[in-house]
Amino acid sequence: MVVSLFMGWRHGLFANRPVDPGLVEPHLPEHLILDTDDGQAWVSVELGVPRLGI
Repeated sequence: MVVSLFMGWRHGLFANRPVDPGLVEPHLPEHLILDTDDGQAWVSVELGVPRLGI
């Protein structure tokens, strides 16, 4: 028997904000290197309600 499943997002919020790299870097694990764009670090928050079905 083969069952098809799908997953999607019912509602989603993607928020991105530039921040000073000096605020972010102290909170990163030692082995990670902060990537910047035009001297700014970016923090992203992604929230959503998953939709699963058969």
